[in-house]
Amino acid sequence: MRGARGAGGETIRAAVFDLDGTLANTLPAISKLLVKVASEQGCAVTPRQAAAAIGKPPGPAFGRLLGLPEEDGRVQAAISRYRELFSYEVLCQGPQLLFPGVTAGLSALRAHGVELAVATSKTTRSAEALLVLQSQLCVVELECVGARGGVG
Repeated sequence: MRGARGAGGETIRAAVFDLDGTLANTLPAISKLLVKVASEQGCAVTPRQAAAAIGKPPGPAFGRLLGLPEEDGRVQAAISRYRELFSYEVLCQGPQLLFPGVTAGLSALRAHGVELAVATSKTTRSAEALLVLQSQLCVVELECVGARGGVG
């Protein structure tokens, strides 16, 4: 039977990890992008306010940041702009976003036959793009389970 041994001696056959804040330190880059997009919409948002929006659905997140109902055209414009800039502002940082030891740790688990997956509030497409740029999807064959679309 393949798998890693847990602290109690049990066999671990699968592991699911969160992406943002667990495998990758994406929070500062995403917060910076949220501040930028809010500023473009004429709204001053602090990095702390932006960080509180990460992981929430985009409509409510940008509505709260901009102080507008999520149906407002400016909220929809901010969401579109965020998605447009995400690859340039966040994805471009690639492997530099990974926390130290992530690559070695995931590789060791995989070598012991542990099936690995990522669960995230990102859309599957966004999460997979981030993982591919970080060279982790190919290295450890992670399965990515994304949501319909959170901010971040």
